[in-house]
Amino acid sequence: MKHNGPNQSHPCAFPPNPRPANAPLVLRGRVKLIAEHNGETWDVEASDRDLIPWPVGVCRDVVNIGDEEALMRVIVGTPKPTNPTYPSAHALSTVKR
Repeated sequence: MKHNGPNQSHPCAFPPNPRPANAPLVLRGRVKLIAEHNGETWDVEASDRDLIPWPVGVCRDVVNIGDEEALMRVIVGTPKPTNPTYPSAHALSTVKR
């Protein structure tokens, strides 16, 4: 079963970004990740606990090739982590970083 939507490609959020735009992590099931870049297409199969770094600007698609519903989490990366902020009344607002 294919996901509902077009192939995806994310631009670099923080140029220049040598890191992957994102990395799908398969939590459960079997999927085929399909990539397309400059007219070339390739694919890779992934299953439980596989993490596939995905380059910036590459169109991608995901197809469920297993017998059960697949569950994935996409990890989005940035060159420099952003520290969270909290309202002044929040218990974590006084934590020094």
